[in-house]
Amino acid sequence: MAKHGLNRLLVRATHFDPTEVERILVPEASKRGIRIDWSHHNMGYWLPSDVYGARHPEYYAVRDAIRADDRASQLCLCTSNPAVADEVASNMVRFLDEHPWVDRLGLWPNDGYGMCECDACSGLDGYTDDESRDVAHFPDSDEAIPLTAFDRNKANRYTRFLNDVASRVTTALPDARIGALFYVDVLRPAPDVEMHPAVDPMVALYWRCSGHSLHDGACPTNGYFARVLDEWLALAPGRVELYEYYMGMGEYSSLPFPIADALRADQRAFAERGIAATYVQSAGGHHTAYAGNYALFGALARNPDADVEVLLEAWHDAAYGAASHDAASWWSALTGQMGEIAAGEGPDTHDDRRPSCYTPTRLDFPALWDERLMAELGSALDRAAELPGLSHGQAYRLNQLRTYHVYCVASNEAYARELEARALDDDDPRGPAFAAAVVEALDQVALFVRQIADPTIIATRGVLRMLERFRRAWEE
Repeated sequence: MAKHGLNRLLVRATHFDPTEVERILVPEASKRGIRIDWSHHNMGYWLPSDVYGARHPEYYAVRDAIRADDRASQLCLCTSNPAVADEVASNMVRFLDEHPWVDRLGLWPNDGYGMCECDACSGLDGYTDDESRDVAHFPDSDEAIPLTAFDRNKANRYTRFLNDVASRVTTALPDARIGALFYVDVLRPAPDVEMHPAVDPMVALYWRCSGHSLHDGACPTNGYFARVLDEWLALAPGRVELYEYYMGMGEYSSLPFPIADALRADQRAFAERGIAATYVQSAGGHHTAYAGNYALFGALARNPDADVEVLLEAWHDAAYGAASHDAASWWSALTGQMGEIAAGEGPDTHDDRRPSCYTPTRLDFPALWDERLMAELGSALDRAAELPGLSHGQAYRLNQLRTYHVYCVASNEAYARELEARALDDDDPRGPAFAAAVVEALDQVALFVRQIADPTIIATRGVLRMLERFRRAWEE
């Protein structure tokens, strides 16, 4: 089958055995013309410390005057050491020889922050610490965008290392492609290093507004990210890809993220602007929360002009059968609320500077959740469980949605209490009581989450970690 665009599957290299992937996944992917990208946060994957650490500690980044292992930092290797590029490239070439079904190998930074502090690496930096870091601001604002400050030295180092590895790999395998991730403080192109033509840059828009499309000129948040995307398109036309978080992020804790309107506009714009591919982060652990987004993303990636309403109707009919009307009403109520927020006609989100923007933070969720309407729709879901004609799978998915509804009710209560507590002045005598109420509400959410036996409704372990983090903050 011929290859076609917008149809790659990014497999997380650090989590899967390639022999099992080859046995189970590759035959099915091949039938569908799907290309395999062996990637994700995997810089340390190519030089595992349990193999190289004892013999070659010099391969790893220096942090606080000691050599750290492969999980220590973002650029976890000593990227100025030519032996590191030699060994990484050798391991990549060997991997491609052994697994020819891989279409592209990733050389992404490990998740987190940091880079090597040795004299050799630092000596290649062209900027002082103050000169290197460029704080990203919301458009027409003096407020910094969270997690998005740009580090010129780090971007130069990462791109230089990509080039070193790519030149070695393509010497052995001229057609090889290397995938790279640019995100958080290496979001923008390196200012002083030209990228090797075998490197395909993927840009992750980590803190964008998903209430508005990326190129909505009225959005007070997305302008920065749209300009960054234009920088990449000018630098590497035909090679730029996007990594999107259409399932929220960790702090958002598997809450609903109804983004049909933004998805529709985004996919059309990406196709028109020459984006080579788009990816969405996904996991089975929150399938109930985001299955609709995943289905819509897949359909629009293949055909950006597809009718969204028709697609959603077909998806609800297949998923819920006789209960599709009630399930669709539950989701469409949230989609409508998101549209009203984005249009400035609904409740303001927690950020009073950008009240019509929806970023995936838990504190925006109460603006999305209309308690009265959603209570009515939740009752309708309960009644729908008694409808005749539901298949086993449809009844199962309906019960998943009913459980999810209860999780959303409890979460809304907790985060609404948190917003009330945050609105108090520091010297308000009611502060301790409000903080205690937040903790109690968070505990109720955690109690319910622990009772959810189905592992595909929400990302249970991640949600519990977040709830504990929120709880600690209010206990302090």
